[in-house]
Amino acid sequence: TITPELLDREGVSFSRAIDTLKSKFGIKDSVFASWGAYDVSSIERNCRWNSIDSVIPRHVINVKSLFAACHGYTGGLDSCARDIGLEFEGTHHRGKDDSRMVARVLLSLMK
Repeated sequence: TITPELLDREGVSFSRAIDTLKSKFGIKDSVFASWGAYDVSSIERNCRWNSIDSVIPRHVINVKSLFAACHGYTGGLDSCARDIGLEFEGTHHRGKDDSRMVARVLLSLMK
């Protein structure tokens, strides 16, 4: 659902997104959680391409692997969330919506 027109209207450069991440959330003592390892490697690769210091903190939680350890299987974020009684809110594969869903799944696994 992300189109070139949407990017022209609402998008920001990678370096601006990283600056916002640093200023809004900080990274020094944070924990990064993602569904799988792709997001971490993608952010690190883009930081290298843009000559930006990595913003990935020392502590990373792979929620997909944690889900698999707890439930004995894994799959996509939306289907695993549904399997534990969580309804996906927003648009799947949109950063903000996926981030919120990963956080909800992580909180559920921590209970």
